[in-house]
Amino acid sequence: MDKQISILALGLDKNHFQEKFEYFYKEYKYLKFLLSYNPIPDNFKISKLDRIDASKLYDRDRIFEAFGLNKKAILDSKFLSQMYECESLFFSTLDRCSTEKRSITEDKSYFEDLLLFFKSFFESKQDITHIFFPSTPHFPLEIVLFYVSKYFSIKSIILNRTDFNNKFFFREDWRHIHHFNKNIKYNSVIPFDFTKGKQESGFVKYSNKLNESSKDNFKVESNPLKLLLSYYKLFKISINYFKGRKDSSIYYLNKRTTWLDIFISIIKRFKKDRSLKVLYGKLIKEPDLTNEYIYFPLHFQPERSTDPEGLHFSNQLTTIHFLRDTIPSNIFLYIKEHPRQFDNINFPDLRKNLYRNENFYKKISSLENTELISINKHSDIMIEKSIAVVTLTGSSGWQAIKKLKPTLIFGYPWYANFKGCFHIKTKSDIKMAFSKINESKSLFTGDDVTNYIKLIKDKLFDAYIGSFFFTGDEQDYNKIVQMFSNNLNEFIKIDIK
Repeated sequence: MDKQISILALGLDKNHFQEKFEYFYKEYKYLKFLLSYNPIPDNFKISKLDRIDASKLYDRDRIFEAFGLNKKAILDSKFLSQMYECESLFFSTLDRCSTEKRSITEDKSYFEDLLLFFKSFFESKQDITHIFFPSTPHFPLEIVLFYVSKYFSIKSIILNRTDFNNKFFFREDWRHIHHFNKNIKYNSVIPFDFTKGKQESGFVKYSNKLNESSKDNFKVESNPLKLLLSYYKLFKISINYFKGRKDSSIYYLNKRTTWLDIFISIIKRFKKDRSLKVLYGKLIKEPDLTNEYIYFPLHFQPERSTDPEGLHFSNQLTTIHFLRDTIPSNIFLYIKEHPRQFDNINFPDLRKNLYRNENFYKKISSLENTELISINKHSDIMIEKSIAVVTLTGSSGWQAIKKLKPTLIFGYPWYANFKGCFHIKTKSDIKMAFSKINESKSLFTGDDVTNYIKLIKDKLFDAYIGSFFFTGDEQDYNKIVQMFSNNLNEFIKIDIK
């Protein structure tokens, strides 16, 4: 490889990424810098590489201690003018890292400090050519890193999951449709079983199982004694949360967190969650499946599938208003809440506290021919009877495609370049989509789906998002580590030609 490659890698707080990049470093030597929340264990050679300490980047008073910088950069108007989208997405991801209330001035100051840190870093380390992200950047400092690196024309390598079992690919940007490069052919340890190409992946099956069990979360306890028991459970949970607060992302930006702070946050979350369940139960209606309708299963939030992958449509209420204002008035819009948006009593999720409120559901219900439906309505049936499915970037879009239903997408999921997808940015896009849908009730066939799978199957490779999803033996694991490194090298080679 003629061009000198120098990679900064994120995600190495997870053991399986440590092992993959340990092998990659031994084979290719391109890895030069790491960014991680915790130090890499000493038994890895990559632990000796220069590391940006992410824990200090989340400490507003210690940002510039995260890495030794000899000189600070200048945030000039040319640079700042290219950071407007970055700032918007940065603010949309902050709430997943703190339970504290902050002023806009304080958050803006934090944003500018991160900009200054990364601009200073790249000005001092001008040899960096690539940055590896283990998934779409979806934490505040990752968002800033991504946009600042783009300013310096540094290539991104983003590991992207598909809905095929443990099959992934590399992409450079989540803000554009990914066209699978015809010149890339990845190697896999586990051959792509074409006969199972349309079956659910292990990850999707796992998610569906979670969703199914989460339907019980919509029940509202009315028995006073059981309700009292719930508060006792929350008391015990708050103690465990307090003990693990340093490694919990919801507390990354909290300057100081007492047990009482955590307990009060959990109680507030429990009460709000309970009141929203009651309201949702009152607002839902029985869908008439003989109507012409579009089905929109909501994403739960916060998740990267909305922030940042939904970009300008990450606020799903905005998306619903946009749809209702544009689609024909006689077409119904059936909307189902995500089963995991409400909490299990044993796992109060403080991240979700700011992502739904009473107005969210009331505004949806007030729209003409727009109805919230029960969480118990099975998505398979809702998709089959619909004229189209709406999603930002979710797996429901691929489920719709497999059922030969057109999909309106507001982001850029892995299947975005399939002919049955309509990417929506403007009213004209929706009008064009409905024009085509009305022209033909079968925009594509099962053969089209099969041919699409055939087209991309060699553009995917084995990986997984955690050891929980790996079911093979040690020999397979070692091969996957090796193949991951070889495929990463292949992507870099094609990318620099």
